Amino acid sequence: MPITYFGGTGGHLIRSLLIASKVGYEPLWKLSPHGHAHKGPTEEYNRSFMEPTDLRISINDILTQLKNSKFTFNKNEVYYHQFHFLDLDELMKHFAKSIRICYDYKDVKEVSLSMLAKYGVDGRNLKNPDQEMLRKYFLERQMGAIEKCKRFQMVDNKNVLCIKWNTLVRENPEVLFKELSNFTGLEKFSLSNLMRWRELTLTGISEMEQRIK
Repeated sequence: MPITYFGGTGGHLIRSLLIASKVGYEPLWKLSPHGHAHKGPTEEYNRSFMEPTDLRISINDILTQLKNSKFTFNKNEVYYHQFHFLDLDELMKHFAKSIRICYDYKDVKEVSLSMLAKYGVDGRNLKNPDQEMLRKYFLERQMGAIEKCKRFQMVDNKNVLCIKWNTLVRENPEVLFKELSNFTGLEKFSLSNLMRWRELTLTGISEMEQRIK
């Protein structure tokens, strides 16, 4: 069950919530200062995958990764992994169900600041960044988020769970957990890890907004 998303919107969060629920993982995850979840403990359950670095990945890239993976798959089991993938219609030709994180134009600034914090600063894609470097990175991410926004809108498809950005970062956690439970059949999700991710993500957004002024 692939999870597709635009960078910075929480693809690793959703994957980690699902895997932790499935395997009963309780401890707090290892998150970066601004909520980057790439090194969370649930990584070990998908460590044989090479995550694509951009949105140009094709469906063949995904299927090849699955085919060549050293991970032992049971066809009767459901597995979760996140992909930066644009073409939802093409994805659904190959998978029975999928999860997609969606955002609106009003969310573009926050999403771009989140990318700046998680990838630019915490991910060390920017070395010793000054204000000018931060602004440039933010503006580039913002242009990308605007360009791709139409591709990450809510869709009316019972086999696709669309999760809103605002649901991830602000709504009552039970709204998110109910959506995930109804769609996946999993029942218990880590409230403490979600709230830590929210706090760090929103702190990162606020800090980056101040640093690029």
